[in-house]
Amino acid sequence: MKFRYFIVLISFIGVFSCRKEELIAGKGGSASLSIIPQHHGLNIANSKVYIKYNAKNTPTYYDDSAQTTLQNGIPTAVFSELKKGSYYVYGTGFDTSVMQNVKGGIPYEIESETAQTIYLPVTE
Repeated sequence: MKFRYFIVLISFIGVFSCRKEELIAGKGGSASLSIIPQHHGLNIANSKVYIKYNAKNTPTYYDDSAQTTLQNGIPTAVFSELKKGSYYVYGTGFDTSVMQNVKGGIPYEIESETAQTIYLPVTE
């Protein structure tokens, strides 16, 4: 009987020890993302940027948003206190050079909790 419990215990430990550590994205870390929306290489002023935690594909809703503000003359949205993990960032704005609304998003992986900059491509 003791042998059966030993086998069950070893099996249980084996299953859970082989799990890959999953990164849980979101608030609570020390990373920051500075996101600069761009259309055809031009910075898009007056943009809004959205972020989804734990996502690699376009989500149906977002966890947070930020309006771009000028930082050193560059329209930038900042999300701070983020943890390592997968994020999806999406932006909307108006490109005055072509007089059109632009939008677009990309997945992004935070691998180290540092300050990072993303150039976010937005299209017509």
